[in-house]
Amino acid sequence: MRFLILFLNLLLVQASSFGQKQIALTFDDLPMALPRISLQHTIDLNKKLVAGLKNQHVPAIGFVNEGEITAEDETDERVGVLKLWVQAGFDLGNHTIHHVDYNATPYNIFVEELNQGAIYTRKVLQEHNKELKYFRPPFLSTGSTLEKKEKLEKLLRDSGYIMALSTIESSDFTFNLIYLKAKFEGDSVKMRIAVKSYLDFTEKKLLYFENLTEKVAGSAIPQILLVHVNDINADNLNALLNLFKAHNYEFISLDKALENPFYHRKDTYVNKRGISWIHRLNLENRKVLMKQEPKLTKEIKKQNSVAKQDQFFFLLKARILGYNYSILDIILISIAPFIFILVIYLIIARRKRKNYQLQ
Repeated sequence: MRFLILFLNLLLVQASSFGQKQIALTFDDLPMALPRISLQHTIDLNKKLVAGLKNQHVPAIGFVNEGEITAEDETDERVGVLKLWVQAGFDLGNHTIHHVDYNATPYNIFVEELNQGAIYTRKVLQEHNKELKYFRPPFLSTGSTLEKKEKLEKLLRDSGYIMALSTIESSDFTFNLIYLKAKFEGDSVKMRIAVKSYLDFTEKKLLYFENLTEKVAGSAIPQILLVHVNDINADNLNALLNLFKAHNYEFISLDKALENPFYHRKDTYVNKRGISWIHRLNLENRKVLMKQEPKLTKEIKKQNSVAKQDQFFFLLKARILGYNYSILDIILISIAPFIFILVIYLIIARRKRKNYQLQ
């Protein structure tokens, strides 16, 4: 009897293990995706995101745009954000210096984008006995012609990079702007609605690509999620992680995910549009299955459009309060109203003088 119980328990463990699905989390546009508000906001957001991932023991990698590291004479503080990730045990990858589209960029310029996009990232990794090995092309663009595609692949091989695309992307940047508008306007109800819409859409994308993977790969493979370093993910990380846990996913590193043979298949996809790794490797009915991919609703697109129109105003206060002011900045801001009044006075005086001369 005892043997039978042990045998049944073993079967249950094996069944549970067989049903366990895997996903790797990857974050684009480190230190901060658009819209960027202030240095302090960037630092606080990354601290929240890193702490959340670490507390949940979730591996992750951040892909860096180094043009944002050297911006606005805040290099040390922004490099500190990269160190924050690596010190917490997370990895970093190259995402070019200025987030340019390979398909729209001359090759020699893109080479510089790649090389200059690695300076601070590589240094931070080396300080922690790690190497820079992953590259993710902005917009997932890998070549609009066969020649461009082959040149990029050779460039990455010669530079020692591994191509790191993704399988799932759920337009978090679209929902993030809607969320930010509600957040900075103090509307908690709309914030909750934006988060729910984002999670619902992410779940639809997850289920779609789960099903597609079975058709293309013939079995389950580790998924690779592409999200961005932004407010909606940092503020609601637990809810996002719980979504995948509810679908029986465990979180693994990008290293482990890319060990799967599926990701070693030859990628022959040539097009201007960057798409999921699963779509790329689907050679039989790609166009048909791509049309079935969940799309953003008209209502979400409308809300995002309104948020784009209003973002200057609802972000203005946050940017003013979060800006690191120098003494010169304070002086200029202090005298700005007086300069404005003086300019108006001079314009009015000039017009009066001109009218008097005409009389």
